[in-house]
Amino acid sequence: DAVSGRLARIAGVRRVAYGRSVPLSGMMGPTLRLEAPGQEPREVKGGSAGPAFLSTLGVRMLSGRDLQAADQHAVLVNATLARLLHPAGHAVGQQVRLDGTIRQIVGVFQDAAWNSIYDPPQPRAITLTPARSGGDTTFAVEVAGSPNSYVAALRSGLATAQPGSTVASSKTLLQHYQDSLFVERTATQMFYALGLLALLLTITGLH
Repeated sequence: DAVSGRLARIAGVRRVAYGRSVPLSGMMGPTLRLEAPGQEPREVKGGSAGPAFLSTLGVRMLSGRDLQAADQHAVLVNATLARLLHPAGHAVGQQVRLDGTIRQIVGVFQDAAWNSIYDPPQPRAITLTPARSGGDTTFAVEVAGSPNSYVAALRSGLATAQPGSTVASSKTLLQHYQDSLFVERTATQMFYALGLLALLLTITGLH
């Protein structure tokens, strides 16, 4: 929370939120056991996020609301999981047991691919990240203008708020999307190169 507050005071920064991972980051999250009344237990992908993390990323809430600071026993579910819990997807307000802890569903968010855009949607549940917790943290920052012009200031602000911390990477959501298509983009470039080579050989042979 202190780091988020420090970064939010940088000129041009609109919103800051923290969580564990973002869509298309390749971090699938842990597998959790979910139990709902009248249904067989099922395994779902889990994750954690700070207040308004999904909203800051632009992940749309289909019903209910995003997580808030007081939601210690709340959970968000994606549209796929909501449909498994209720035929029409009306899961908001329902209580479930997630890895042994009873939680109330406060919001349903749109399906998002966490690993690859080609992966089918998987049931996912997201709980509130404790304000004091170990491990890696992802900060989602919404800025006015080009994101690249804020990287230096954000790194400096992070170092000031959390001395000794290390920034593993700084990427935009567009870069995450492009990285997820690395194989397809590389293959396309190779096909273009081979096509041009074939065209060149054909022209040379005709000449």
